[in-house]
Amino acid sequence: MSIGFSFSGRIDNADELIQNARNMAGELGYGLGVGDNGMRCVLCPMGGDLYFRWQSDGQGLRVEGDCQSTPAGPGFHKAAIEFTEKLMIMANAADFSLQDETDYYSHRDFNRMKQEHFYSWLDNIIDLCRRQHGEVSSLRLCWDMDSYCPEDVPDTIVTPMGRFTILEIEDIVSRQGIEAFADMFFLWNSPNADAAFYRNRAVNALWELCWFAPSSRSEYDKHINSGIVDDVERAYMLEPTLPLPVEEYMEICVLDGRTPIIPTDTPSLKYSFPVGFRKSPVSYEYGRLQITLPGKYQYEREEYENGGGTDLWWDASTDSPIWRINGYTINNGTADFTPHINGLNDLEDIEFRNGKARFGWTQFEEDGDICYQMQCQAVTGQSLFLITVTYTAAEQRAEITELLKKLTAAPEVNER
Repeated sequence: MSIGFSFSGRIDNADELIQNARNMAGELGYGLGVGDNGMRCVLCPMGGDLYFRWQSDGQGLRVEGDCQSTPAGPGFHKAAIEFTEKLMIMANAADFSLQDETDYYSHRDFNRMKQEHFYSWLDNIIDLCRRQHGEVSSLRLCWDMDSYCPEDVPDTIVTPMGRFTILEIEDIVSRQGIEAFADMFFLWNSPNADAAFYRNRAVNALWELCWFAPSSRSEYDKHINSGIVDDVERAYMLEPTLPLPVEEYMEICVLDGRTPIIPTDTPSLKYSFPVGFRKSPVSYEYGRLQITLPGKYQYEREEYENGGGTDLWWDASTDSPIWRINGYTINNGTADFTPHINGLNDLEDIEFRNGKARFGWTQFEEDGDICYQMQCQAVTGQSLFLITVTYTAAEQRAEITELLKKLTAAPEVNER
């Protein structure tokens, strides 16, 4: 259930196609990644990617490509078609054809395309939410299922542009029309990269990507924080009366070491929930296990000197606990706890959905300082997960225990 287009044609030279794509992408501020037999142009976040693939067919190079335009929006659909068409013309492509589900390529009527296809698609999405209202605690729409899972808030809908309730959506649509919610749901709802585009790009980054940590913590934080500030300021320069995430902008300016230039009385964009999924705990899938951690924690892969390694989460900007996780699978039967877990302080057993866990803590000395470690074994089916949490303050133990008690696991395939 998506909207997109595909295309094909024949060219003589891939190097010329790539160079022209680089020039165009640079002028338009798009990202471009090139491989041996294809390239990907990133026009905007939220799946705003355009793919090109080529191979020899004996008469030259056959180029094929496609993109999915939802949920990025109708503006992305228009921009991707125009980018493709211009690039293929510059490459003198023979037998060029483009199959557009919206027919925008044929009629070039943006409002018609937006109303007949994208708003109709959004109406269907709203109807889906309405029908599932009350059946699930929190519904994720257009969310990357390989990413983290935001905190579960009953009767809410999670999207890359924010958290809503179905009653809130219906109220917006009934009072202001589908256009008003489309401006909030689609990152790129206008025909050009205007103030609303840059505002929405910042809003998406605030909700989905931002860790709300100092830019000095990592290059990822610096990239996200500075991008948010730049986008909000650009939106303000283009349209000073446009409602903006003013409070969040001020917060990120502090984290990025920037002096705000937007007046505090600028119209403020309002949301029913605090902006930023990572301001609350989030969950990660680790094999069948789902583990909940503070949203500010970043992932690292810690490699061992003698080979192998472990997956690690922590907040490098604070004296946070350090979580390390490894998983193992037995060939026959079901996994169970190993004797190594016994003998720890305050040993506790818990059961969770599709599994069980046992954990306790120990104390040790490092460089003359007293440190602590919570050790946990989690079992689900044939899988055993070893979790260690190293921390420096005894009062951190309560939060660690609370998070361990939020463990859950997916059923085995034959149990679904």
